[in-house]
Amino acid sequence: MDPGFTINYEVFEEPWLLCERLGTVPERETQVNHLLYMVKNRIAKGSSFNVFIYGWTGTGKTLVVKHVLREAEKMGVTPLYVNCQRDADGSSTRLFRFIASNIRNEKLPARGFEASEYLQLFEEHVKEKKLKVLLAVDEFDSIIERERNDNFLYKLLRSETPLGVIAVSNKVLVKEKLDPRTKSSIESELIFQPYDKESLKKILRLYVEHGLNPEKVWEDSLEYLAERTVEDFGGDARRAVAILKKAYEAAAEEGANHVYIYHLSSAIDEVEKETAINILLSLPENHRLIFVELLKHLSQKWPTATPGGEGKHTTVAEFHSHLKRSIKKPPSYRTLHGILRELKEHKLIEVEKVGRGKGGGVANIVRLQPYGQHLYSIGAEREY
Repeated sequence: MDPGFTINYEVFEEPWLLCERLGTVPERETQVNHLLYMVKNRIAKGSSFNVFIYGWTGTGKTLVVKHVLREAEKMGVTPLYVNCQRDADGSSTRLFRFIASNIRNEKLPARGFEASEYLQLFEEHVKEKKLKVLLAVDEFDSIIERERNDNFLYKLLRSETPLGVIAVSNKVLVKEKLDPRTKSSIESELIFQPYDKESLKKILRLYVEHGLNPEKVWEDSLEYLAERTVEDFGGDARRAVAILKKAYEAAAEEGANHVYIYHLSSAIDEVEKETAINILLSLPENHRLIFVELLKHLSQKWPTATPGGEGKHTTVAEFHSHLKRSIKKPPSYRTLHGILRELKEHKLIEVEKVGRGKGGGVANIVRLQPYGQHLYSIGAEREY
């Protein structure tokens, strides 16, 4: 292995360290400044506020929020971060228990309290200690999906304590699921658009400068990776950085002079498959069942088509008929449309309206997107 292939793993494992060095989040300076303005002029002065953030995975949302939380602490604000999926398992009761336990610095019992009682313990402590709290609620949509309501959000937004709330979701359409009273309580919103090619190149260049040996990664490699990330991963910077690291390690292991395009191409294929599997496993059980049934349906309909599923398609009506024959409790046609919409958000499928010709009406055509094609190629309908 070439000793010139040095790597600072901290930069890749703890990306916030790079933000600390730079004093901001690269290519998200506008969003950082907006949030810091709200912190400085509102919660730091004892006035509540809320901001809702939406955007696809890998658009820098969590990185920005955690950077703002660290900066807020320097202003005398108490920062609190909770991932509703990981820390609260999609439960409002566990969410309120988590924030109450953390603000009070004690482990509250898991049973014997209602959600509102945990929230009351949180608010009482904030008032008693005269705290100014900035609470970041990441993946809040996981609770809405599980509990079928957003009461927890409404309670947080209407809290009488000095509380800044930053609510974050990977689901750009989640606002459509919010109750009107919650929508009317939203003060401001930020939509994190996917990174474009030039932004990705700048981000990747920073990781090369601070985490790798710049002599081993040429500019044309960054150009290729940025372009492929936009095409294959929708501008997901997290994937681009992971691919860069994987390709760099492969080049070092091989004893190459530097990172070549083929190292990146191979790493992209690996990450695409890993991403597709992770997306499938992260789906709610009923969504996963529907997607797997879609793969089975396409396999039956197109038995001699390409191995990766390219070109295979069906109509929503045909697929609904398949579900009525193949599973015990098939969803209604309307519910199926909603599930397919969610699968489209995860970039597993595409749904488009296609005219059937004169007098033939319109059909909703379902096709596999690249992640869906990867799952088809590995036989996910048999494995999952």
